[in-house]
Amino acid sequence: MALKSMFGAIHNPNKYHSNCGDPYVADVYALAPIRQKVGLHICDGLNGQYEGGPSFMPQWMWPFNGLLVSRDPVALDYVGGRSLRKSAPRSA
Repeated sequence: MALKSMFGAIHNPNKYHSNCGDPYVADVYALAPIRQKVGLHICDGLNGQYEGGPSFMPQWMWPFNGLLVSRDPVALDYVGGRSLRKSAPRSA
């Protein structure tokens, strides 16, 4: 959510998606030009998607109808992850 969105600020981010971005998500956010400029994280949670991203896949979408806002990207990702696990429809 908040931390992984910083992949948009680096060249060729597709190389860093393996292992769910570990450890690259934290490494990218630790870069001074990124860490020092980001002050507020806003996650558009109007629709949630729990599979198949990053492109929109309507078969794995549900209406979450919420926004997550934080100055702390780790806190936003934690709350967002918990919300995802609680709210996403269960697979059959």
